[in-house]
Amino acid sequence: MEEGHFGSSPTDLFPQALPVIFSGASGVKQERKLSVREIKIQRSEDCGVYAALARHSRAKALWRTAFSLISSRGDPWEKFHLQELPEEMARRYRYDAIKSKWIDDIVRVKVESLPFNRGAMRECFRAKKLSNFSHTSDWSYASNHVAKRYIEKVDAHVYFDDVRLQMDAKLWGEEYSRQPTVPKKVDISQMCVLEFINRPEKPLYHLEHFIEGTYRKYNSNSGFVDDLSRNTPQVNYLSISFQIQRNYI
Repeated sequence: MEEGHFGSSPTDLFPQALPVIFSGASGVKQERKLSVREIKIQRSEDCGVYAALARHSRAKALWRTAFSLISSRGDPWEKFHLQELPEEMARRYRYDAIKSKWIDDIVRVKVESLPFNRGAMRECFRAKKLSNFSHTSDWSYASNHVAKRYIEKVDAHVYFDDVRLQMDAKLWGEEYSRQPTVPKKVDISQMCVLEFINRPEKPLYHLEHFIEGTYRKYNSNSGFVDDLSRNTPQVNYLSISFQIQRNYI
């Protein structure tokens, strides 16, 4: 019986792990066996690449599913014929919470003249806005928004303070959602200020994306939260973000 006939070596188990190297001056190609540690590292790197590709493919599939659902449902505001409203130019003010600076540009919007709802302090108007990146003026493809105006007249800085506060809250919401212990992630909707430059007195409005669904308010304007709502993700976000800002976690 020849020696090693029934034996096995790392070469037999991992034949793919045999890189070709040069022997220096001779220039003759020689094969070097990888150690077990090198093989484990190689396999770990391969698994990391495959996992990243799998996450990317899953994300693309989820976006396709979401787009299909939205496309199949149609425009929830189609019956209000917002595309027939007069087009207006407005100056949009957005706040960058990371850089603590304001950015402004001109947008095209259509806003109803009468409010469809109102709260304790503001009234709401249906609106559509064309994207500045759009190459068409077809308003049937414009996104739905809600324009909000204070019922009582307030100073202009109140509108800007509200946007700054909400964008700071959105930034803290992203930090909160990155915490490994949170049971459910949260997000804060984006908001900006619109100045209608062609209207008398150039009135200001808040503008937010329209979110279809049932609206539930868990706290009052004074901050009161009842006992039944204290275990919701929103209240948990308030508590943890408060601690994050003070470097408690």
